[in-house]
Amino acid sequence: DYEGTDGGIIGGFDDGLLTAVTTVTRSSMRLICVLSGSAEKIYADTAALFNYSFDNFRYGTLVVAGSVQKTVTIEGETVNLVPSADVHYIYPRGQNYIKNIKFNIDDKIKPPITKKTVMGVMSFTLLDGTVINIDLYADREILPKKTDAQILKERLNENKELIYVIIGLLVLEAIMLAVKAAGLIRKLRIARKAGRHRIR
Repeated sequence: DYEGTDGGIIGGFDDGLLTAVTTVTRSSMRLICVLSGSAEKIYADTAALFNYSFDNFRYGTLVVAGSVQKTVTIEGETVNLVPSADVHYIYPRGQNYIKNIKFNIDDKIKPPITKKTVMGVMSFTLLDGTVINIDLYADREILPKKTDAQILKERLNENKELIYVIIGLLVLEAIMLAVKAAGLIRKLRIARKAGRHRIR
C-alpha cells in the first residue's frame, strides 16, 4: 500500500520472523529498504524507515552535463573541462553535504584532443566520507599544430589546377628554350662550315 512502491520480496524460514526487501521511488529518488523483523511489525517498520528517509533526505544534482568545471591551457589553446552527463546524489535536507572538491587534471595530454578525451577527474567528498569521481572532458577539439611542410602540402592540394597550369607553362617554356637552343646550335654549325669553306 505504500505510495511509490515499485518492487519487493518477503521471505523467511520462521513464520514469526520475516525479511522484507522493498524499493520505493518518489521525485526521482529511489530508496531500497532491507529489514528483518517480526511479521506483525515488518510492514509498519518498513514504511516508517521510508517516511524518515523521504522527510529528511533530498535527491539533487551534483554537476550538470556540459557545465564548465575548470579551464586549462594546452599548447596555447584554452579548453573548458566539462562532465559528459548529469551526476546526482542524495543528501540530508537543508545542506549540500559536500565536504571537499578536488581536481586531478592530466597536464601531460597533447593534441589531438577530442570531446571524448578524458582530461582529468573531479572528486567530490561528502560529509559521510563517500567519494564521487566524475570524468571531465574537453568541450572542443584541439588538433596538433601543423608543420610548414604540412601547410605547403595542404595548399598544394587546394590549388591542384593552378599547379598543373604552372607545370604546363614551365614545360612549354622548356620546349621553347630547347627549340631556340637547337636553332642557335644549327646556326653555329652552319657558320663553322661556312668559315671552313672560305679558308680553303
